[in-house]
Amino acid sequence: MESHPAIAIDDILTAFRVFDGTYQREMVEAALQRREEIVPRLIAILEEIIADPEGFLEQEDRFDHIYALMLLGHFKAASAHAAIVQVFSLKPELVDDLYGDHINEGLPVVLMRTCGDDHRHLRLMALDRSVNTYCRIAAVRAMAYAVVAGIADRQEVLTFISSLFNGAAEEEDPDFLSFAAISILDLYPGEHMALIEKAYEDEVIFSGIVDLGSFQRALAEGKEQALARHRKELERYDLEDIHAAMSGWACFDESDDWAAAAGPQDLIDSGLYGRPQPKVAKKNDQARKKSRRKQAKASKRKNRK
Repeated sequence: MESHPAIAIDDILTAFRVFDGTYQREMVEAALQRREEIVPRLIAILEEIIADPEGFLEQEDRFDHIYALMLLGHFKAASAHAAIVQVFSLKPELVDDLYGDHINEGLPVVLMRTCGDDHRHLRLMALDRSVNTYCRIAAVRAMAYAVVAGIADRQEVLTFISSLFNGAAEEEDPDFLSFAAISILDLYPGEHMALIEKAYEDEVIFSGIVDLGSFQRALAEGKEQALARHRKELERYDLEDIHAAMSGWACFDESDDWAAAAGPQDLIDSGLYGRPQPKVAKKNDQARKKSRRKQAKASKRKNRK
């Protein structure tokens, strides 16, 4: 692989800082060659957000926080995990403005790849009702991915996710438990089926996001088939080849006139960073919530083909 010793770390980070409509392949490749040097600098970008999120957002042309998140995930940088969790635990509206639909798209795998064998931060994030709902969902998905990645025990993760339903009455956003249920489905619901059936009876799980029939079909197929399907889903979002993971984003397609002309926040809001995912919505916006549920159903159906 070609080395890039002549490219200074500052030059790499400068190239990442402002969105210009193109994927910075050469600079990403240079970053890959300088892992030990660049990881602390990428974490520093996240720490800049933590220190002054409103000030960071005022810099409307910033794009380096996107590169930072993806590269830290690719590097499996455990030293970045706490900072990543802290960024995505900021006020929900701030996180939404910073990362938009990328919360659903890339965050679960990034969290999984940086957590190592310590899932404490993920559990706390999932339990914290002050955190953006979809960041909490990403934390749950990260734990489910960790199972098929071989770095978490299936039964321990399922026990934790099931425990989330004990606080159903206190959940302000009903979508959270519906998506938590999907992670139970992905890991095979077997021994937790009674809890799932009761959740449907109590209308805790929204059937427009995942229906009871999906769980029944999983039971009929068996655990190995369910885990194999979930492992395949993880492979689709894999960051092992960072160029393959990022270069195909629609915002980097120079033949797309709108994407080339749009600013970073337009692209964040549009969800053009990759595959379609449930739309991030702000609380108390019922119209967007209904739209999100429709998209969630369509997205999950697509993912299960």
